[in-house]
Amino acid sequence: MLKIVFTTDLHGRKYKYKKFFNLDANIYIIGGDLLSIGGSFTQIYQNQKKFTEEVIYKLLKEKEGSCEILIMSGNNDLPFFENYIEKWENEGLCKQLHGRKYNYDGIEIIGFKYVPPTPFIFKNYERGDERDIGHQILKPVLFDRNGKYTIINFEDYLKSNKTISELLEELPKPADFSKTIYIMHTPPFNCDLDRVHDGRIVGSIDIRKFIEKNQPKLVLCGHIHESRAQTRIGSTICINDGQIGNKLHYVSFEINRGQVKNIILK
Repeated sequence: MLKIVFTTDLHGRKYKYKKFFNLDANIYIIGGDLLSIGGSFTQIYQNQKKFTEEVIYKLLKEKEGSCEILIMSGNNDLPFFENYIEKWENEGLCKQLHGRKYNYDGIEIIGFKYVPPTPFIFKNYERGDERDIGHQILKPVLFDRNGKYTIINFEDYLKSNKTISELLEELPKPADFSKTIYIMHTPPFNCDLDRVHDGRIVGSIDIRKFIEKNQPKLVLCGHIHESRAQTRIGSTICINDGQIGNKLHYVSFEINRGQVKNIILK
């Protein structure tokens, strides 16, 4: 039997990382937005790099050899972070989750980092969705992996990239959807997991349709902090761990011989 814990949206809160990695588990999963934002673009880049090198790397080294750790970026993590995931993977400290498939005792885990359009500034991991792009309150910016940024025309950017629906089809195909867990940074549309503080529903329609069509066993997400909840879309269990406030929120579950058991939102 394998014990798994999942969390997301830790946003550079060192004490939450420590609590998470102190949990008893065989596999630790972080589903995006590991780093904080705030300040100028230069400050954000420098602060994210500093936290990556001085906090996350140290914690991964402390867990080395005792467990498996799956990590993927979220929409607030600048693209340089992908360099570190690749480096750490080569060192055997963690595994890249986005776009990958891992089999654990008959259950496959697949990651997906992209989100539908937001009103926020960083656009690297935003892609077109059936939902409207909405009002853009800030100038849209793309970063490269070296920390350089460019202001873009967001509508042109979306048109020049594949949609969430197209990107979902490019994910590795599971042997059996009913024995598959998807880690998706954004929640599906209109399912109690995607309502922001003013009541608007902002999840991905494309992801909702993907779940309705394929009916995976479990979908774990975050992104919308204030929508901490568990629900179902058909037979699929969907959970947003809702990382809000000072308490660490996470999901724990067990895998045993092709079965997912004891799913708990904490």
